[in-house]
Amino acid sequence: MSKKKKRRQAQQDSGSVGVAEVAETPVDAGVQVYCADDITEDDARRMLARAAWALDDVLGCARNALQNVKTEDIEKAIADDKHVVEESTEVGEPVNRSRGRKHPILILMALATSAARQQRNTLKLLHPEMFGLQPALQVAPHHAEKTAQIAEALKQRLSDMDLR
Repeated sequence: MSKKKKRRQAQQDSGSVGVAEVAETPVDAGVQVYCADDITEDDARRMLARAAWALDDVLGCARNALQNVKTEDIEKAIADDKHVVEESTEVGEPVNRSRGRKHPILILMALATSAARQQRNTLKLLHPEMFGLQPALQVAPHHAEKTAQIAEALKQRLSDMDLR
């Protein structure tokens, strides 16, 4: 007998084949519907700032958790993962991981690395000058002049073509 779990089939009413009914939410239920146009630049900056702080909290929790782990345990988890990867690259059937996943320490380290990358990208949007970038709204004067020159040249070419 197979140990594979069976998925229950969804029960269907006799008259509705695959059609889901959506309950309408009353307008006064306290649910607000937002449109992208409703988000101002200040709102977007506040959201990005909250996201950066949330990512900082994730990084803090991950760091605290990893400080409680012995270096030997981390090295063993990395060695075991490397061993599984090396065995699975041989010809033949790949070796399955126990319980089908990586060690929790490695998952936590990957999560922290991802959070750090996302935080850096968020901070680049909020404070580009920290990373040697120009703020999005401040364009160097020579770029503006060059853009105006290109626009003028295009207008001249289009007027010369006389597309009537």
